[in-house]
This record gives sequence, structure tokens and C-alpha cells, in this order.
Amino acid sequence: MLGSRQNPQDNHHKLKFYIFLATLVAGGFFVLFFLDDDNTSLTSSLIGYKENINDSLIGDDNAVNFENQKSSGAINNIASLSLIFDKVPKVENEVKIGDIELRFDDLTTTITVNEDKLELNNLKEVSLIIEGFSGKVNFEGDDLSIAGKAKKIEVNDVVFSSEKGIDISFKELNYNYLDISSIELDNLELERGNGKLTVGNKLSYSLEEEGIKISYFKGTIEINKDSKLSLLNLDGDARGVSISGNILNLNLK
Repeated sequence: MLGSRQNPQDNHHKLKFYIFLATLVAGGFFVLFFLDDDNTSLTSSLIGYKENINDSLIGDDNAVNFENQKSSGAINNIASLSLIFDKVPKVENEVKIGDIELRFDDLTTTITVNEDKLELNNLKEVSLIIEGFSGKVNFEGDDLSIAGKAKKIEVNDVVFSSEKGIDISFKELNYNYLDISSIELDNLELERGNGKLTVGNKLSYSLEEEGIKISYFKGTIEINKDSKLSLLNLDGDARGVSISGNILNLNLK
């Protein structure tokens, strides 16, 4: 019928509209993939953090089975890290530290302050706080050695300070408690042990007789020999974390 015939010009406009719509949708997907390749967080926000990690595991020959708690791998981007562990790392570095807090009852070790021996006689336990330290730190196992300069030193509430700084050094001090804040380290390594590793408050992994290597760490190190829960606590930011030598790259955005 004449009233039901369609205008060819209307069909032409509809076809142009559909082509425009298809181009717009395709362009939108292109922008999303382009942003994702540029390590932005848009795709992660759309599909979820957990799914993004799982996608990184698919098809990887070294993929880890977190459900079965098998060997894990490496994290190459900077991410927040928390580690509870039953072993102490070996550290021997030139460092700058915000504060060092020590508690010890080893009175046989000589502590030198500005080339004078620090007298610690008739004390059952010593609380030593070193603020603004710059120098060499070496600790492994039960002992700590340092040699450098500090802004302020506090020994059992007695304060020593100097505008020029205070030289302080001691070797192989056997301590009970050690808390180091604001330390930056490269190549932090821990021998095989047990504990729990958390990355970015998203990824949690139980460690069972596994070693850890961290290519870069910035944060706090706490060692408490009297604690029944854990010997070592690390909290901070890390990059390049590997477990037991098996490498797995996680794209954490």
C-alpha cells in the first residue's frame, strides 16, 4: 500500500546512524585497551582487582596455585607489603634511618659515643633510642652492629644531643628488641622459614619453609625475640618480591 512504503532517504539516515554507533562503541573499546596497556587503573576499576590478578595468572607456566599454597613468584611493581616471619634478614648497608629503638641486657658490648665509652653499669636492661641515624648497619641473627652519626641519643630516658651530630658505634650487640623506622634497602633476603605475606591488602600468602627475596624495600623492620607470635615484622613498600626462586609477575595496578 502507498501509506506503508518507506522513504529511501529515511533508510539512508538510519544506516548512517548505525555506522556511527558501531564506530563509537569500537572506539570506546580501543580507548579502554589503550589505557590498560599504559598501566592505568581504569580497567581494574571496571572488572575488579581480583579478576585482574587472576587474568595475569592464566597461561603462565610458572603460575602459582594459591589455593593449594604452593610456590609463589615475584611482584615487580611498587606495592604495600606486610610480612610476618620466623627468620631475621641479613642486612649490611649504608643507610639513613628515622629512628632505631633497642632494648637489651647485654652489658658486655662496648658502645662508643663521640669516642667515649658509654657506661652502663648496674643496669638490668637498657633502652636505647637513636634518632636521625646515618651510617652503616649490620644485623644478622641475634646481633646488631652500627657505625655512624645520629642527631640525638636517648639511654634510659637520659638524652644526648648535638647540633653537629653524635658519633655512635658498637659491634655485635645482642639485643632483645629492635625497631627500625623509615629504612630503605636494596636486595633484602630471608632464608627459608614460615610466616605470612600480604601485598596491597589484597593478596595473602602463607609461607611454609620458603625463602624470600625483595629487590627494594622501604618501611619499618621490627624484631622481637620475646614475642610468641612472630620474630620479624616488615611493613612498608616493596618491589621485586620472589618466593623460593620461582618467578611470577603480577600486574598490580
